[in-house]
Amino acid sequence: MLFIISSIIIYLLWRKLHKNNNIKYDDNINNNDYIIKPYLKAQKEFCEKPIRYLNQKYEDEIFLSEVKFNELLFQMYIFKTPNFILNEFNLYGAYEIPLSNNIIEALKFYGSKNNIPDNKDIFMLDIGGNVGWYPSLLGRYGYSILLFEAFEKNYYVAKKNYCFLNKDSNIIIITKGLGATEQKCHYFNQKDNTGNGMVICSNKTNLNDTDLGNLFIKESDVEIITLNSFFPYLSNKNIALMKIDVEGHELNVLEGGKEYITKMHIPFVVLEFSPSYLKEVGSEPKDLAQFFVDNGYKISLDGFLSKNYLNVDELLNKTGFQVNCYFIHESIINLMK
Repeated sequence: MLFIISSIIIYLLWRKLHKNNNIKYDDNINNNDYIIKPYLKAQKEFCEKPIRYLNQKYEDEIFLSEVKFNELLFQMYIFKTPNFILNEFNLYGAYEIPLSNNIIEALKFYGSKNNIPDNKDIFMLDIGGNVGWYPSLLGRYGYSILLFEAFEKNYYVAKKNYCFLNKDSNIIIITKGLGATEQKCHYFNQKDNTGNGMVICSNKTNLNDTDLGNLFIKESDVEIITLNSFFPYLSNKNIALMKIDVEGHELNVLEGGKEYITKMHIPFVVLEFSPSYLKEVGSEPKDLAQFFVDNGYKISLDGFLSKNYLNVDELLNKTGFQVNCYFIHESIINLMK
């Protein structure tokens, strides 16, 4: 009898251990949502318990602005003090209208060519998302967005804008910046453009000794992680487009995402190409453009679906202080024929 009871106990213990091991295996291998769960939980709580997360200093700096973009009418929070978003809202009723239309056109093209009927299954990476213009806009078209934003003031406002969206929207706000390695870096805010800034990950910067030093002031330290760390989550998603707006920090972002980018070949990439900012953080503008060319991308200044392509030297000759630069991977170019 004792032997039988002991055997049963051993079997039950083995079964429990085996079951737990299976759960652990499934969580790590087949369900990689664990990577984003902390961020989803944080933004959900932010919406459900606003008093707990209230920052009166930030609240005093923002207001609800009316937005009119094509057929859409909605509201979103932006900063009251001088900034590019406020300026464009006042002039045009929306922000980055040509670029936004280019992005929507590219996402529609990607969905149609890959037979994806539900926009929610089409993802965009918004690296340097500021206060969340693209989630606020594209979320209303049903697209899924991962927004990366290192500056606390910005992602506070981005979360407030997320709360305005439909509960079914698939917007994930990653409250860290992207770079070459996991580290803490310095965030310099642009004095006359609230919410816009530059990340410097080295103490060896000439920022205070150049003309750019008149535009920026050190604001805070920020946490930096790598795009590669999201590879398990992103690997089975339809990542159609990546937008990078990090004021010269682009090559660092690419260095920390090289494994993901070179293996997955994101069809469309757009970034603000600014030789001055790149040089300020110790990067070579030519290296940034060459990275994409070496990985199968064509360069355009006319939009994602334009076939007016440039080589690297032509891009450098045509670029002044800053320009939106579009990179189109050969895999999606083949679908344009």
